[in-house]
Amino acid sequence: MKFSYTVKDKAIRNMLGADKLEPGEIFTMMNRIGQVVINSTKIGYMKRVSPNGIPWAPNSEFWAMLKGHDTPLVGPASKTIYGGWPKRAGYQFKKVNRRRMQNSLLKRVSIMEKKVEIEYEASVRERALKTQRGGKSQVVLEKTDDSEAQVILNFRIPKRPHLGIADKFARMGGKTDPQHIEENVVKVVDSKL
Repeated sequence: MKFSYTVKDKAIRNMLGADKLEPGEIFTMMNRIGQVVINSTKIGYMKRVSPNGIPWAPNSEFWAMLKGHDTPLVGPASKTIYGGWPKRAGYQFKKVNRRRMQNSLLKRVSIMEKKVEIEYEASVRERALKTQRGGKSQVVLEKTDDSEAQVILNFRIPKRPHLGIADKFARMGGKTDPQHIEENVVKVVDSKL
């Protein structure tokens, strides 16, 4: 799952003076733009809100009981089940999510294209796509007594958009992402003057 931002519009590039920047300055500008998107996405995770300002759907009561918390987009961090019949029946989670999506964002800058790409590391990419769009998921529980018994729970993950530009909603510091991006571009261009 990728998100990219490109400074394409020639009139905007001329207005900003971006066409007169050296490659190192273009890299700095695009790197800062990417960091705005990453920071905004991380704050969206903390606030549990989409780039458009729509609050995420809560976890089901059953899922929150199993995990021991109700934080959306945070799967089980240990094999321990905290409540419900699976705990009483001696089950544990078979697989845990030790890598958090919000801490797995990568940034790649292309100086030639005046472009920055943000994507999730391979280890969380499938989960990120599923949570961004919503969809079916499965959780496998296994017995704690080392027997072969397993239970498969089918879940429907609600759509919880997280990656993208918050262009109408201020997720970060009272300003929209485009306002933060413009500030960062102006800083780079001003440093050239």
